[in-house]
Amino acid sequence: MKISHLVLTLSLVTSCASSNIFRPISHTSNEDAKRPLHVELDEKDLVTFDQAKKEIESKEIEDSPITVTQYSVENPTIPEDTDNDDVSAEDKDPGMHLRYKQKHYDFWMNYFTKRDTKRFIRHLKNGEKYKTIVSKILKEHNLPEDLFYVALIESGFNTHIKSRASAVGPWQFIKGTADRYGLKVNRYLDERRNIHKATHAAANYFKDLYNIFGSWELALCAYNAGEYRIINAIRRGNTRDYRELVKKKLIPKETIYYIPKVVAAKKLAQTKFKDVGTSAWDKIHSEAKVQRVSKSFNVNNMAKRLGVKKSLLLKLNPDLRRGYIKISRRQKYNIVVPQEVNLTAQLKSSLHQAKKKFVKESRVAKRSVASKTTYKVRRGDNLTKIARKFNTRISTLRKYNRLRGNKIYVGQRLKVPASKRLSKLYIVKKGDNLYKIARKFGVSINRIVRANSLKRKTIFPNQRIRIPQNS
Repeated sequence: MKISHLVLTLSLVTSCASSNIFRPISHTSNEDAKRPLHVELDEKDLVTFDQAKKEIESKEIEDSPITVTQYSVENPTIPEDTDNDDVSAEDKDPGMHLRYKQKHYDFWMNYFTKRDTKRFIRHLKNGEKYKTIVSKILKEHNLPEDLFYVALIESGFNTHIKSRASAVGPWQFIKGTADRYGLKVNRYLDERRNIHKATHAAANYFKDLYNIFGSWELALCAYNAGEYRIINAIRRGNTRDYRELVKKKLIPKETIYYIPKVVAAKKLAQTKFKDVGTSAWDKIHSEAKVQRVSKSFNVNNMAKRLGVKKSLLLKLNPDLRRGYIKISRRQKYNIVVPQEVNLTAQLKSSLHQAKKKFVKESRVAKRSVASKTTYKVRRGDNLTKIARKFNTRISTLRKYNRLRGNKIYVGQRLKVPASKRLSKLYIVKKGDNLYKIARKFGVSINRIVRANSLKRKTIFPNQRIRIPQNS
């Protein structure tokens, strides 16, 4: 490589770094992404390179029962590289053309096939759910489909995984990188967990890394160790050749093993563990579609409107963190729904039904308001008497007349429900009693007593009594 080209590239890289555009994807974040709907991984669930090596060297250690793994290497005790141990290999498949040391590749092949087989197969099965989705998105961005295996070794395609560095989701984004690439992380959503949205963000991130470093080897190293660390390694080593940086030990040991790890995972997925099996759930995931929601919604109500189970909606949208999702005008939400669901049509239908219900209730309310009449308070009246007289409640009278207490005044006009008002006056005749009058008008004796505030059930000829209207 010409020195002038190197200086130009380094100046570009340095300017990008100094502009604070890029930050490491898996380091320097203390953001605690709380998720009440899902269980986070504990630090003890993370497997280090030391642990992997000890398992290979020891014959007594049994397979770990851990269900989800992210291989995170901090201080690997790997053999030192020597000049005599410089046998290299290359992934010649079209795409990234990665170069690596053969012994590093053999290490991961040995580990995945002998000591971590069950877990590796489990991760491959997880990946089958999303392989169609991820491959399609990578194609849309004109990126190598082999980047699928980066997410495989990062998270095992567990959407709920969280590392010790607070990196979350299948592509292991920290909050800062997620914000930079348009992923929402707030009390309602954590889109780092959504395979559709996170893969689009990862694709944009990979394109930026490749544009900066000019090779997939260095781009993957930056994805693992962070842009700044690789930039500093290039500046110290005065070269952009990945193998030279490895030889000079300017790249962290975890990162040295990262590229052969991706290639080993790819090789095994395409050969020995090619047929890991699929399920009906894999088909639901791969055929699911993304549709736009422009208004805030309740997850339970949304599931009912779409005619799907809430549990299915949450599985397709693991980024949902609360039962209610608030959406602003500027930031819409893309929801993942099963293939057979037509979100727009079903929401329109449910909104139409809701509108009809609202109109019907409004008409009833208008009739209720229109059926109010007034009553002039007389001497000796109180709310209890008036409520009995009009067969209503004291609380209703207070609400209609906006009364804070029970005080009313002579001459005051009160609004009362006309539908509950007494229908007519009746003059008691000779031989009448409450039983006869109640049967005649089809009302109960108690209603007549309450409507007329009678202390006793005794009435007299020529007495005027009110007969309550049937409702």
